[in-house]
Amino acid sequence: MISSARGGLSRNESIEMPPTQQWVYDCSKQHSISLTIEFRNAEFEATKEMDRITFWAGIPGHCKTAFNNFRGFKDPFEGAEVTARLLESRRFEIPSGTFWEFEQGNFQQVHW
Repeated sequence: MISSARGGLSRNESIEMPPTQQWVYDCSKQHSISLTIEFRNAEFEATKEMDRITFWAGIPGHCKTAFNNFRGFKDPFEGAEVTARLLESRRFEIPSGTFWEFEQGNFQQVHW
């Protein structure tokens, strides 16, 4: 699932991010992260097998797209790096139900 750093409660609690332009956007991204965890939990409950299907949330970053009139800071190809890293990972290497980003050359988990 693709989300946003705006979905991370720890980031919004700190003063790391500028004030939001649309609080509804933040809420939708918080729910997308929550759904990632819920999908993982539902899969485990149905199969009693952890990580048979892996669910992650990836943050592409503030990319230059038509959504924001190309005002983002990152090229969409740079934003796609987090998705590429997740999909190229080995099975069980990255825990299901987690939240990831690729920023300034670092692929890292984001605590929400």
